Amino acid sequence: MLSTLAADRLRVADFDAKILDLQRAISALQVERALVQERLDSYKYPVLTLPNEIVAEIFVHFLPLLLPLWRAISLSLNDIALQSAHISDIFGRSGRCPLSIELDQYEDRYGYDNPADPVQPSELLPTIVPHSARWEYLTLRLFEHLPTIECPMPLLRHLDLSLGDTNPNSPYITAFSELPRIRTVVLDDVANSIVVLPWAQLTSPTLARLDSHECASILHQTSNLVHCVLRLCFSVQGEQEQTADITLPALESLTFMESASVPIEGYLETFIVPALRTLQIMEMFLRPRPSDLLTSFISKSGCELQEVRITGRRRVITNAIKKIISLDP
Repeated sequence: MLSTLAADRLRVADFDAKILDLQRAISALQVERALVQERLDSYKYPVLTLPNEIVAEIFVHFLPLLLPLWRAISLSLNDIALQSAHISDIFGRSGRCPLSIELDQYEDRYGYDNPADPVQPSELLPTIVPHSARWEYLTLRLFEHLPTIECPMPLLRHLDLSLGDTNPNSPYITAFSELPRIRTVVLDDVANSIVVLPWAQLTSPTLARLDSHECASILHQTSNLVHCVLRLCFSVQGEQEQTADITLPALESLTFMESASVPIEGYLETFIVPALRTLQIMEMFLRPRPSDLLTSFISKSGCELQEVRITGRRRVITNAIKKIISLDP
């Protein structure tokens, strides 16, 4: 028994010595950690030296357009609770911030929540229009007639307008003609037929369901385009008359798409785009001789293409296209 107690006393003393060694090691690590943390705390990241006003401005510009904050407002026509007082409260909370507004009747019509008596756009617009001076991004996708909007829009940069089954013989909405900051638009054929826009200001339009002549009439007025997407639609008979050359001196990227199955021939040759770097085009725009057409297009424009994407059912030999745009090693 005494020998066991003596052995335990030795073990306790050994434990105490080990604990003391560990405590000394921990203390040394704590001192070293404090020195490292002090160096980290003394470093000022460059972004933290910016004034708060500049940081706030940066975050405002990089907010997603439809982020669920007070400045980005998506209005549902199926929401029965969307009364004028409620909407006014939303706009009041946004303060003086520029606004991103989305009113999408398409989504509501084909959505799962479809009440018998949805709110109509004509009921909401009178509540929205008084805030037009703060509109920065506006998306309206409507089936019914769009009432005339006569109001200043000094901040509007982007307009996405789709009017679907709206009467194409509606009068022009001339209020859209004075938009000092407008740069990008997305329009369908009906919207294009009733909206007047300052085309010369635009840099990035997307034109949908327009025929080649409707597109040409717009593009002849848009000398400052940098990026352009065309989703063309042709008549059932496939009638395609020759259009005058379209010169776009600043255009860097051009995308051709279409919503009809009618083969398209010769339309690319009407474009003169000396600054073009990227071309995305459906194969049917290149018929009947893709290589010859691309060669002629590049020679006529004097452009130096860096990327060509051919979509749709292809009959084009990839290596031949690479040689045309000098991408072969």
